[in-house]
Amino acid sequence: MTRDDFLDWRDRLRSGRLPRTVNRSVRAVTAGLNRAHSLGYVGNPASWRIDSLADDDQADTAIFLTSAQRKGLISAASPEAASFLRGLEYSGARPKELAAATTADFDGQRLTLSHRKGRPPKLRSRSVVLDKRGVEFINSQAKERSLTDLLFTAAEGKPWRRDMWAQEVRAAISEYNKTARGDARVPTGASAYSFRHARISELLQIYAVDPLTVAAQTGTSLLMIERTYFKFIRSAMLEKLASLDGERDRDGAVPRVGYGRSSELKGSPARAGWARRARTVRAALPGVAAWARAISIEETFNAQHQELWLRDPPRPCRRAR
Repeated sequence: MTRDDFLDWRDRLRSGRLPRTVNRSVRAVTAGLNRAHSLGYVGNPASWRIDSLADDDQADTAIFLTSAQRKGLISAASPEAASFLRGLEYSGARPKELAAATTADFDGQRLTLSHRKGRPPKLRSRSVVLDKRGVEFINSQAKERSLTDLLFTAAEGKPWRRDMWAQEVRAAISEYNKTARGDARVPTGASAYSFRHARISELLQIYAVDPLTVAAQTGTSLLMIERTYFKFIRSAMLEKLASLDGERDRDGAVPRVGYGRSSELKGSPARAGWARRARTVRAALPGVAAWARAISIEETFNAQHQELWLRDPPRPCRRAR
């Protein structure tokens, strides 16, 4: 097989498929060819080492479902699919992770999820903290199941597969859109993964969880969160910053945020105002105190360094002979 043969095969795949779909198929075949070559079969790896197709729309493929849309899909789905979708909504898991979770992975408060990532792929596990509703729901799923049983199964107790949950979601979308109108309709491109997108976006935008914690809980990276969900982080931050505009002093100065215990301020209106503003800032922007400390330290260091330089400027060094 030559490089031209491999490129011709990829071109034939492009008919009716998105570039990312073709790239996924090419990666699978390339992995098989690399494995065969490592086992001693004759072949030239340079023939199948080609660049991926450009996919400019990849960053905008994430579909975010509203709470009403998710509720409507769950109601329109079969009982097994509805339970599976609710599990995705509460945990923010990847569908494949949740499909492989067993009763032993749930300790009564947290759910351990695992997936393979990297090259070569390594098994990575994380413990997901569930809210009260999530704990109650997973407890109901784990009831009367042995430790080795899957928490979520399809019809007739079969394990979930990608094609199975994809078919169930498409059927639920079709059923729900029969009565939905306007913006309430669910896009036909929505999938089980859309429930994960919705969970992550709500943790960032509605519950104001910091991106680092969200990344750890959902098994992703800060880079992917910034790439996919930054529009939610930015809009939420601007709204919270705008809410602080009314807290500025009359002369336009930023209000002081402090927790001093001086006797003259204790119980005074100024003390109460500062405490109220401090609570507003802490609730609106998690981690702002750490940012302020870092900026203060940097400014102090720069000022001290400049003062020392003016007092004792550096002397030019003689070149060694």
